Amino acid sequence: MRETKSPFRQRLEAAVQAKHSRMNPFTEKWVKGELSREQLGAWACQHYQYVSQFARWCAAVYAECPDADARDFLLENIIEEESGVKHVDLLIRFAEACGVSRMEVELESQVPGIYQRNLPPLKAHYGFNDHEVEFFAIHIEADEVHGERGYQIVERHSTTPEKQAEAVEQVRQATEMRWQYMTGLYRAYVLKEEL
Repeated sequence: MRETKSPFRQRLEAAVQAKHSRMNPFTEKWVKGELSREQLGAWACQHYQYVSQFARWCAAVYAECPDADARDFLLENIIEEESGVKHVDLLIRFAEACGVSRMEVELESQVPGIYQRNLPPLKAHYGFNDHEVEFFAIHIEADEVHGERGYQIVERHSTTPEKQAEAVEQVRQATEMRWQYMTGLYRAYVLKEEL
């Protein structure tokens, strides 16, 4: 039996869906197989900067977080990102398969729904193998679990209409920032605009 979502949860999800990057023009070109490996490599360079400090950010938030469940959630993210083969190393592996060196990724550069759309065309349209696109594969399932747990934590702590409105606005802003990030990639690497 499917659980009914609270009106607050529905507002949070609507804020995400309003500008979800899985529908951005850059993602559309990616899914249709219309990007070059050079453009995918440019994405990897930019994405590295978007995600490379994620575990450290989680650790900083963890240190000040009063909620035990939220701390557990953050710690799980840190461990998942940093143990074994680091996720950023998998991203660099993909960049290298696109023809970009590790040094270029780390120096030149300035992020489940997206990867569910992006992974299949990487193999079907672009000819990457499973090893080269492991970064995307491991994030699909993990990010679905993380997303659900994140919603639950936000719902539990947003106990007043004011806190709920603030949470919805923060989600809206974060989603808008991701959309703008993807749009910047589209403008710079597909349209070749001078930014």
